[in-house]
Amino acid sequence: MHPGLVRSCLLALGGLAALASGCRPAARPPDGPAPAPARIIRGEGWAIAAPEDWSTFDHSQPPMVLYLVGDARQGIPPVDGVLSALKAGLTVEVFPRDAGKSPRERAEGDLAGLKSAAGFEIQSKPVIEETTLSDGTKAHRVRVTILRPERRRLSLYEKIYCSAPDGRVIVATGFLTCSPGGGKFLERTGLAAFLRAHVGSLVLDADRIDRRKLEAARAGLNRGASEALRRAQAGNRLLGPGDFGRAAAEFREALTLCDAISAAHNGLAWALLQDKGSKPADVAEAVKHAEAAVELTDRRDPAALDTLALACFRHGDRDRAVATIREALALKPDDPDMKRALERYQKGP
Repeated sequence: MHPGLVRSCLLALGGLAALASGCRPAARPPDGPAPAPARIIRGEGWAIAAPEDWSTFDHSQPPMVLYLVGDARQGIPPVDGVLSALKAGLTVEVFPRDAGKSPRERAEGDLAGLKSAAGFEIQSKPVIEETTLSDGTKAHRVRVTILRPERRRLSLYEKIYCSAPDGRVIVATGFLTCSPGGGKFLERTGLAAFLRAHVGSLVLDADRIDRRKLEAARAGLNRGASEALRRAQAGNRLLGPGDFGRAAAEFREALTLCDAISAAHNGLAWALLQDKGSKPADVAEAVKHAEAAVELTDRRDPAALDTLALACFRHGDRDRAVATIREALALKPDDPDMKRALERYQKGP
């Protein structure tokens, strides 16, 4: 993450207003209050639980009867582990019984549409599985993750399809949208499970919403993640003027709160490599953290790959450095700093 990438990251943040097993336990009590209990939203013959302070879009048109957005609200931090904007949403749509499709047929049709649509890639094999809602209603669940390369956005979708007694088809959808390298952050901080629990709370009998599952999902959120993200942002700001010692301290603090923050691993590696007092042990540690950043971002973040290439070069592994910087350039082909880095690594020490 050379200075040019640091600056672009900070500019992106200027416009912006946690599964727990994936993060190390916080070194001190969690920094934020526990998420508030969910509120129950009732429709005509259905109900669903939503995070307490998510805002409702009041101009929804049929068949959509509910549209909630959780961007930077209850349980959802404003950015992901790459410090890119993170958004979440929850919708309910009701299709009349004369629409001519059963829940299964509608789910299959939606998946077929996804597979044939242009402009994005399905990242994992989507499946339709039968499930039973907490009130005993039979339903179908669809889970799919898609990538929009041109927009550089990754979206995780969870959908529940079921039929009401009068034949209407009710579809609940939840989504999380982040950077291409933010998917593991969603899973390891509990955000994906949090969203899935709310989508899966859909029922036709409002009195039978399973609050235990919602409480378990809230408990699974890493409550240190938001503070860890703030620390990572602070560390990034210190990289710009070259205050590498203080930046490293911020990144280390972030990682004690949640080690799923790829930007903190990446920033710490960069700070260790840039510090004039770096020793061989510092370079070895930088390789470790750069590798963690690349793994957490599924090799989709050019900044993390750039940092790993430099760490490998400084560690004496020129071939790996060249291969890694080429991988970064494939994601960001016009970056002049990475082009110069490739030339330097090819020439050797």
